[in-house]
Parts: sequence; structure tokens; C-alpha cells
Amino acid sequence: MEEKEILLKKDLIEKYFNKLKYQKILDAFIFNVENLSLYIRVDYIKKNATYRVSWVNISAMNSNDVKYWVNTNLIYPSKVDALKNIMLDNIDADELIDDDNINSLVTINTYLGTYYKTYKFKRYIPLSHEFLADALLIIFDNMPKYMFSMFQIFIEKLVNPEINALFAFDMNKDNIDDLFDTNTIKLGHKYIDDDKIMFIEQKNNITYSVVRDESDHLVTINYDDNKKEIEMSCTCESNHFCKHMYAALLASKDNMEKRFYKISFIDENQSMVENIQKFNYLLCSGIIDDYLIIVDINKFTFLPILDNGKMRFKIIEDDENHSLEKKIKKYMEDKK
Repeated sequence: MEEKEILLKKDLIEKYFNKLKYQKILDAFIFNVENLSLYIRVDYIKKNATYRVSWVNISAMNSNDVKYWVNTNLIYPSKVDALKNIMLDNIDADELIDDDNINSLVTINTYLGTYYKTYKFKRYIPLSHEFLADALLIIFDNMPKYMFSMFQIFIEKLVNPEINALFAFDMNKDNIDDLFDTNTIKLGHKYIDDDKIMFIEQKNNITYSVVRDESDHLVTINYDDNKKEIEMSCTCESNHFCKHMYAALLASKDNMEKRFYKISFIDENQSMVENIQKFNYLLCSGIIDDYLIIVDINKFTFLPILDNGKMRFKIIEDDENHSLEKKIKKYMEDKK
């Protein structure tokens, strides 16, 4: 659904509620978060002295008859009192409009007597306005469980990031040093200074790095520049953001590239160029014993060099010194 159509439907929804003459306490317009647009509001219904949370999934709304798209739940007065107190306790907070470069927007309006404020954030609640998370938690707790994932997106900047888990991070604005302790940063810089980044390359929006320590470690960085989210892993199996991750993240931020060897299973119907264009290849970092070392998502896997005495693959990218070709040639000679 196009932005113009979403905004027109939002106007229809607001007109529908205005006719009901409910006493509005808070409303929220969520635009294009996970490709979903929602309108949510909390009202007092004087007629039967009840409070309600109502919401409309605008993205699913395929007609203009609003009443068929409105969902509603009763909410306890004590919960509404808690919501009001959160907003009133933070009455001096600045009206928020964040500048995150993300193509989504959340607008929250509060209506408490003469108190009216607007808060806008692109996707994540900023640390400076953490109280909005407490307010939204009350609302989402009174909505279906499947909607709660939306709230979890909003609070990603407020929770401690973890390895092997997606969290909010902007590679262009946020300081990577904030994710690591001082000693880890120092050791990570040493890997860069000592040229221990053996390979680093992006494939299908994921950056793979091989950092050499006592053994080689594969660091995987999955970064979504549109959503400003990142997920990282390392084969050293540390339970925190490690020195290998820091080195790889710093190298990635500096646009370093040291291309992997690439191999492809032999297919006479595909040219080398076609294999590369269609990503029909495997990233390879070298040889160990009888195996090629292959990158497999977030771990190394090992591919036998020979299958029944024959090679079933071909090299489609080597370095300028033909290092992989020479290693395989020597291996084959040693096998004779």
C-alpha cells in the first residue's frame, strides 16, 4: 500500500472515531514498521464508563468502511491511570522528533486535559525518552500477543545488545566502541595493525571475515542499513562481543576488502561469469589436511578435495598469486 493511500485511510479512521465522540487519551500512528502500518488509540467511553484500546491494521484495510476493521479491547481503569501517570510524570520531557535515517515513523500523541504532546521516532524509542516504552507496554499488553513483536522492535535501543541476536545499530552514526570493553578494543586494534584480517568480503548483504589468532575465526556481520539493525557472531564461541568481532567490525566500517577464494561445483552449462552473477559459488579460505575450508553462514565447514579420486569443483576466483591453485596442485602431487 502506498504512503498516500495509508495516510488517506488514517484520516478516515480518525473521522470515524471523532463521530463516536470518545474521550481520547492517547493515539499512535505506526507507519511502515516491518512493512506494517497501524493506528492505535486509548479512549474513555463516557456512555458506559469504560476504557478501551482500539487498533486498526491499515496495511490490511482493503475497503473504506472503517467499522469492519476496528479491533477493540477493554482496559482496566488502573492500567489507564498508570499510563496517565507515566505521561504526566514526564510532562517536562521535550517533544521528540528523532533524526534516524529510516523509512518508517511512529507518532504518539497524548491528550490529558490541557496537556498535549507529540513524540515521533523513526523505529526505536531513544534512551532519552525511555518512559515511552513503559507507556506503550501497558497498551500492547492489552492487544493480541502477535502484536507484541512490534513493541519489541520499538525497545531494541533500550535493551542490552547480545551476540547472535539482532539489535538496533547504525553503522554510520553509532560508535562501535560502545559495544566492547576497553581491553577488547585494544586487542581488536592489534589484529588490524598486525594484518590479521585474512579475508573480509560481503555476500548477500552479509560480511564474512576470517581473523587469524592461534587458529582462524570466522566473524559474520549481518547488517541491514535500511532498518539500522545488526547481528554478529564469531566461531571463537565467546559469550560476549569479542576482539575478533571488533576487528572485523572496524574493518567493515572502514570498507576493507580482502576477497575470499571462490569455488563452484562443476557444471558445464554454466560459465564462470554466470556462476558469479548468480552466487553459485562457495567462499573458501584455504586447505586443511584433505579438505577445503568453506564458509557456511556462521561457521566453517569442510569439503573433501577429492571425491572418489576426482575433483568435483573448479576455482572461479583466486588471488593474484594463484595461491589456492598452487595449494591444490601441491596437494595433488603429494597424493601421487
